[in-house]
Amino acid sequence: MYLLNILLILFPIVTILGADWGYEKHNGPNTWGGLCKNGKKQSPVDIVTKDLQKSCFTKLWVINYNMRGNVVVENNGHGVEVSGFEKWNPLNRPFMARGGLPDQYGLTQFHFHWSTSLNGSEHTVNGKHYDAEVHFVHVKKGYTFEQAKKIPAGIAVLAVFLKLGNGNAMANLETTLLQVAKKGAKVNIQNFQIGFKFSQQLPQLVSDFYRYEGSLTTPECNENVIWTILPDTYQFTLRQLNLLRAIQGPIPGKPLGSNVRPTQLLNGRKVIVHSCK
Repeated sequence: MYLLNILLILFPIVTILGADWGYEKHNGPNTWGGLCKNGKKQSPVDIVTKDLQKSCFTKLWVINYNMRGNVVVENNGHGVEVSGFEKWNPLNRPFMARGGLPDQYGLTQFHFHWSTSLNGSEHTVNGKHYDAEVHFVHVKKGYTFEQAKKIPAGIAVLAVFLKLGNGNAMANLETTLLQVAKKGAKVNIQNFQIGFKFSQQLPQLVSDFYRYEGSLTTPECNENVIWTILPDTYQFTLRQLNLLRAIQGPIPGKPLGSNVRPTQLLNGRKVIVHSCK
């Protein structure tokens, strides 16, 4: 009986923080528990440019984003994730360093956020959404993602805004997105290059960026993330956006629709802009 009572107490927590969280009304961001509900350093946030605090870091190193290796593209029911970078030759693995970061951070995966409207970014600037947002998730050197979630400043995310236009930021994933429309679908890609149509637009040394301390934007919403957000937007096509919008969630045949968490309170945190002027 005692064990049953414990299970009854834990079940709602597992439901919200486990596989059942999502973006529908019954399991969306307003229902997420734990740190997602009670944390004080949550993400995403609205970047208010008049309130930015200037700081002169060294330039941010964004290295090896033009290298090639094998990746897995998966529909995990919450979006599309491209992973496998930790298995690359260490000399070729994309990473970030300097720019105010306390260590070197290796890329572990990247994923997309979008919506059925043109409010698909999670972060906003002066209250304005962009059409979509990409999160390049990096972990501190020497740690796995699961380990990095448990240590201070264990994760560093590079966020990039996407804007509709004539650019081909996602051209190298168009065919694959068709193949992973259903939840659970996976595709292995050999000799994949992030920079082929997208990351070559990211200079090796990035001088313009926003920075703040926050969290993962999905459960368990761990508050040990250093966020770096590029103010410049990168163009992708309406076809590419529609391919994202066709990605199905947990219900077979039903598009996910939106995987955007609303902006969270800063609670006294400062958003820094890199400026040496």
